[in-house]
Amino acid sequence: MNKLFLFILPIILFFNCAKKETDNKKFSLLALAYIMNQNNKLPIYINFVSHNEESTSAGDPDYAVQSVYVSSRNLVKQMADTIYSKGGKWNYQSDWKFLLSIKNYEPNGSSDINNKNLIRYLKEDKNFEVDPHAHETTYNYADVAKLISDLGVEPSKNVGGFVYDETSATKTWERMQNSLSSSQVSIPSYSWKPETLWGAASKSHTNDDKSFGAWKPKSPTEFTTHDSTKNLGYMGSGCKNLVTSTSKSSDHIAVVKKVIDNVQNGTYPKTGFYPITIMMNQRDFSANTIQTVSDILDGLKEYSDKGYIQWKTITEKKSIWINSFKSENTRIPCD
Repeated sequence: MNKLFLFILPIILFFNCAKKETDNKKFSLLALAYIMNQNNKLPIYINFVSHNEESTSAGDPDYAVQSVYVSSRNLVKQMADTIYSKGGKWNYQSDWKFLLSIKNYEPNGSSDINNKNLIRYLKEDKNFEVDPHAHETTYNYADVAKLISDLGVEPSKNVGGFVYDETSATKTWERMQNSLSSSQVSIPSYSWKPETLWGAASKSHTNDDKSFGAWKPKSPTEFTTHDSTKNLGYMGSGCKNLVTSTSKSSDHIAVVKKVIDNVQNGTYPKTGFYPITIMMNQRDFSANTIQTVSDILDGLKEYSDKGYIQWKTITEKKSIWINSFKSENTRIPCD
């Protein structure tokens, strides 16, 4: 049956495309059917995401101190090599302080990262995404994006974490519906236009979003309401899955496995879009956490080999949402 379907599907798609606008939704459903029919599996789209912070009060070390920077930088390099060697994808999301230390202490790179700075190494050698991350107490998102650009990498169009219910005019994510200008006197005029929101946190992290799918949020007070007229899309992360210094790889694998099972057994709709994230904080990086991540990747390999999961960056997930789901509301809350 599968072989017959795969034989006739290109013919169906060819004639379906000819109908243009009136059949756009039908084409989307056929494309989705093709995805699902690969051994009757609907893939889960997964990646790692990490943050470093601007303040030591958040638990991060002071990256402005050279010895602290070097130690953390070495761990980031080891983490990158581990994830890349095992076929994973990583969205590296950095605030301003660590980026400035890269510029100050390794402007021309080092031999262990092919004579590049760390940001170029992550992007050019490992094909990971580099996203701005900002608490905006000093540097706004455009400032951080400019720091990434100054290090020789085009920043992604992803907003790497934000407070979704913030309504203050100087803080709300709605400021970025079109573009955002740099605010620092030390940073030349720079404009950054994001396309995708990621990491919707609540104030004090008491009600962070835990949703699969993607949509275009209407407003801070109606964040989960889809508004197709908005420019910014939001990419969900699914259920909470945070790697800490003491967490076990088996627990993180179990979170992913539960999503796979729920899709396959019909608990979650088989027509859904399921982007999920395994989160990390750079302050927790150590030989132990790198080993935990390595074990997670090893434990998920069988599901990747069988087509149950696909490793995709946030931007790659966004492309799937646009092309296969026509940017429609696909939000499903994590149970």
